[in-house]
Amino acid sequence: MPRLAACLAAMATLGLFAATGQAQPSWEGELADEILIMEDCEVSFLTQVIEREIDGREVIIAKVHCTDGRTFDASRDDRFAAFDFSICEPESEPAAC
Repeated sequence: MPRLAACLAAMATLGLFAATGQAQPSWEGELADEILIMEDCEVSFLTQVIEREIDGREVIIAKVHCTDGRTFDASRDDRFAAFDFSICEPESEPAAC
């Protein structure tokens, strides 16, 4: 029975992406996993996403918004590299990003 529940959950997730017409790029899952481990941030959403290929390398830059209200700049300059994170200061402080 647990296997059936897992299959149904997977089908529901795939159906969600199909319904929105957008598939999540693999790097988004990698970013979410890394920032959860490194910064204890559960991703709420991403903004200011930039994806470029430069000299054969996949460059990713994004602003990560955590469920607890924190915001980070995230970047990596190669698909095999780990993401770098820098926290954004509150609006009342000098902005870091």
